Amino acid sequence: MPLAEISLEDYAVLERGNSERVVSSNGVHWRAIRPGFYQPLALFAEYPPGSTRGPASSWFGGWQHAVPPGMKSNSSLKLIGFQDVKSYSIDTIVPARKRQKMRSVIKGAQKRYEVREIATAAQFAEEAHPVYLDFQQRTGYVCMTDRLTPEGFAAWAERLFSPGKICAMGAYSESRLHAVTVWYLIQGTLVFASMFSSSESQRHGVSDLLLHHARLTAAEHPDVHSIFATRFRSGEGLDQFYLHRGAVVISKPAWLQINWAADQLLRVFKPEARQALWGAEPAAVVEEGASPEAGSRLGSQDEAA
Repeated sequence: MPLAEISLEDYAVLERGNSERVVSSNGVHWRAIRPGFYQPLALFAEYPPGSTRGPASSWFGGWQHAVPPGMKSNSSLKLIGFQDVKSYSIDTIVPARKRQKMRSVIKGAQKRYEVREIATAAQFAEEAHPVYLDFQQRTGYVCMTDRLTPEGFAAWAERLFSPGKICAMGAYSESRLHAVTVWYLIQGTLVFASMFSSSESQRHGVSDLLLHHARLTAAEHPDVHSIFATRFRSGEGLDQFYLHRGAVVISKPAWLQINWAADQLLRVFKPEARQALWGAEPAAVVEEGASPEAGSRLGSQDEAA
């Protein structure tokens, strides 16, 4: 199925089905990041200050959204993404000092695996569930435990495919599925939604192969203008995987509305979380429009969402 835009409404329905706390209020679909605190479901979406408000249940916590560049802001959101998506090729995958190694990893994986579409929910449920179990046993991933049963996994597959606009790709070897990645296209942004793989394929660069395929797709697709990989957290783990492979931490100006008492509690008990919320600058941050620079250390990518 060709990659097609999914509406924010369908995306909200999909995420609610994944047990996410999504509230629609004032024209925006909000995700509860923690009890009482909300950010837009499409974290990269920009709203002028004063054009929207968080849901009623944010009164004791707060809310935050990105604003268009040049408009009034009082904080920032840190996202990990890829810039200059149209110029991507295997020859520009990472800074020159790492390029030869990454090309070698990808070309080696290409000899082992064929990347092709997983076309239906039934195919996804049948072929991807054993891979998911391997992934869960290896990583100890504790979220979405309902997917561990064949019935729960099949129900997830039905939700994923119900809008008819997701893109699920698999890495196959001799007709056996070894790794899966799922993307959405939302407002011109390719969103990396989920990736999981077998232990065997992890040792042979399958995550790099799937990331390479996603970036090639974005470069060639006329409606894709940016790539959102994940929110910036600590710079380790999944963050590190993307930063090592050419992604950057993008600082988007934002508007933050927070309950005074909640802010003071954060100041006393979680000052680092408060600093990050108001916009502390992590290493390797670039402002939107700046030249991308990759992070410096090798990471491993293994994620399910």
